[in-house]
Amino acid sequence: MYGPSRRLASPIWGRAPILNPVGAAVSIQNVTKSYGDVRALTSVTLAFPPGSFTALMGPSGCGKSTLLNLLGALARPDSGHVRVA
Repeated sequence: MYGPSRRLASPIWGRAPILNPVGAAVSIQNVTKSYGDVRALTSVTLAFPPGSFTALMGPSGCGKSTLLNLLGALARPDSGHVRVA
């Protein structure tokens, strides 16, 4: 079941995200994004080192496109921080 408490899964291929954003090429800290009454992301925190390869996978409606829109500066988070070096 999916609801406001869902989280994006860790990336696959044997590399977990780094939780310390210092030196990360991409960091997402406590990001929340809603569209009206629909919460697309809730307190998402991820960081990826430079040169890493990451795949976002999940079922329809889990927030993949929303996260990519935030990373590409096509949308702004309701709260939290997104940094792309």
